[in-house]
Amino acid sequence: MVDFCAGLGGPARYLACRHGADVTGIELTPARVKGAEELTRLVGLQQNVRIIEGNVLRVPLPDATFDVVVSQEALLHVLDKAAHAP
Repeated sequence: MVDFCAGLGGPARYLACRHGADVTGIELTPARVKGAEELTRLVGLQQNVRIIEGNVLRVPLPDATFDVVVSQEALLHVLDKAAHAP
């Protein structure tokens, strides 16, 4: 599972804790990536949750790596979705 615009990783940690999901989050802001890593470590979910720095308009992951994409209140900020569609 991948979490677009993961922020501090709250939804990713929730999905990992509640449902046992393996989640990779993509977050644009380096400070949020660092904060997400720290919070994830504090709750002991670093085996299931990784937050990486990247831009969801140019997903830094190989194609067909994930079967589910989630994004909580974030994709509405992408102004021209059609320009970035496959």
